Amino acid sequence: MTIRLAALAVLLSVLPRPASAAASGPERLGSRTQLDAGALLVLSGSGQDWASVVTDVRKALEGRFLVEQAPASDAKAIQAAVDKLQARRVKKIVAVPMLLSSHSAEMDENRYIFGVREHPAAAFLGSHAHSGYSVVRRIKARVPVVLTAALDDHSVFAELLTERALDLSKDPSRESLVLAVPSLAVDLANSQWSGTIQSLAEKVRRATGFRQVQTVFLTEDASQVDRDKAEQALRSTVRGLAEGKGRVIVIPVSLTRGSERRLRKLFEGLFVRFDGKAALPNPKIIRWVEEALTKGVKLPDMRAYTKEEAPPSAPRLDRLTRPLLAPPAKAAKAGAAQPKSDSEAP
Repeated sequence: MTIRLAALAVLLSVLPRPASAAASGPERLGSRTQLDAGALLVLSGSGQDWASVVTDVRKALEGRFLVEQAPASDAKAIQAAVDKLQARRVKKIVAVPMLLSSHSAEMDENRYIFGVREHPAAAFLGSHAHSGYSVVRRIKARVPVVLTAALDDHSVFAELLTERALDLSKDPSRESLVLAVPSLAVDLANSQWSGTIQSLAEKVRRATGFRQVQTVFLTEDASQVDRDKAEQALRSTVRGLAEGKGRVIVIPVSLTRGSERRLRKLFEGLFVRFDGKAALPNPKIIRWVEEALTKGVKLPDMRAYTKEEAPPSAPRLDRLTRPLLAPPAKAAKAGAAQPKSDSEAP
């Protein structure tokens, strides 16, 4: 499962309630109700698992929030969802991204789209350049927009991973746990990103009491050689832990399924418990959603940037093919002028 997963954006609208109704529960939606604020939850992924998550969100927030969805990091689809909410006369949109880390390149891309970050994420610029876009788009909204933090090492996320690990455990005090973390190379180079993962692992260790808890990173965008090295490192870690007392349990640090086939193949011939299940779907995530919405709705408009940027130019075809199509150069005569290299050419 890649860290750059396609994500859904669930846009929620908070209903106004008279003070007298605050203690008795949220006001139900009515056909003539004027909505005061909106909140956006960005889901990291697509497919059946995420459809189940969206269903859980809708059921849990029915009568309190409107729900719209769109793939995250897709400015066109998110814009369409924003337009739908604005048509319902929301006065504020709060984006709550359900991504693994607030310090990831994927999160930076969404910060750009929502006008919180000045420049697009470098890791995503190439995809824009080859997609036919004249600019890297941002959303446009007539109402304030807020973007809150991703899951990071939040206690709810740690609880979801803890639950997955204990489902496979018989006696944590005599077992070891390995957290397999899919990642991008640019994220691995970010100490804040890796620090958040280590903090998450420590919370899981304290909650479970496993004999050992180790994290292994699987770089998804690396060369095949580097991918093989990472996979062998994971096998070596599992094998080393299995040689001691107790069993080894492996769970992916991912929100929904996607990497289970790759990981299952890695563990062939090893004594390890692994079922491929991810943290979601799980209705407990609603607690995190509600907490994020409560905080986000109180924040001011975060859109500091509205200008859209042009993506980098795609490589020129003649420069790509020249080394392959040009005949072998003859030996240059002494004193003859040498052609400029590509790096020197205008």
